[in-house]
Amino acid sequence: MFRNEENYMIEAKNLSYEIKNKKKKFCIKNVSLKLEPGAITCLLGHNGAGKTTLMELLYGAIKPSDGEILYFAESKSSEKLSDEAHADDRPLSGEAYADDRQLSDEARADDRPLSDESRAENPNNAIFRRNFSKCIGLAEYHARVAYVGMPWCIKTLSIRENVEFFSPLYPNFDENLFYEMMEKFGVSEELNQVYMALSKGQQVKSEIAFAIARNPEYIIMDEPLANLDPVVKTEIVNVFIELARNRGIGLCISTHLVEEVSDIVDYVALIENGELVEYGDRETVFEKHETTRLRDVVSRGPRELV
Repeated sequence: MFRNEENYMIEAKNLSYEIKNKKKKFCIKNVSLKLEPGAITCLLGHNGAGKTTLMELLYGAIKPSDGEILYFAESKSSEKLSDEAHADDRPLSGEAYADDRQLSDEARADDRPLSDESRAENPNNAIFRRNFSKCIGLAEYHARVAYVGMPWCIKTLSIRENVEFFSPLYPNFDENLFYEMMEKFGVSEELNQVYMALSKGQQVKSEIAFAIARNPEYIIMDEPLANLDPVVKTEIVNVFIELARNRGIGLCISTHLVEEVSDIVDYVALIENGELVEYGDRETVFEKHETTRLRDVVSRGPRELV
């Protein structure tokens, strides 16, 4: 099923999580999966299936009610994402980080995760920076694993100002690489533009450029192709290929635009109602469904291999 059972970077073991508030009730139920470096995993599912919640769990933005996340370093020894790293899962917006304003209790109820920048100045964050025996702190984990799809900057600042403001949070950040990626994406002339004034495509490109410049070993991307024009989608997909094939960076991508990534994914994970109902390499999953299209996998649901 997997190219190399020993060569995986992130392992989720029996993850469970419950959202229960006035707005909604939802559960992630006993999810286990392994994510490889240099491979592209596509997370599929209908709206509300639990894709974003699972990705936030994998990133450590929210704490599972059960199960654990393991990170495997080059030494092949596993490091658990420590429970202490989730000492305070209450959310802050980028603006709250900038001017130290807290969200209201009502805003907290929607269970949004902390963004990276908000964790940096969280008064409880001192414990995030500690190293534990066979455990890895959240700050160190986020130096190795990036996330595209949650608030990463202050919308009223320019891209250049955001880079100057937030890049010190990431010890491996390469400013030259960021500007190189912005040039490659054709948005280098927008560096002095206020983020909120940029088009959706320009915002996505700058966010991906920032994530790449962090020099992570793995990137989790939640709907990176949504609301983009066809030309920009093709540019972004080509970047996915370069990251995985040429740089050895692992990618976990959720998208509804499955035809855009059908030919480049290595593994397919299908989630329904908070449960991982199908997971395997692309060829095996396609064989089960007697198709060569990811869209058919989503529409037909899980199947046994005949």
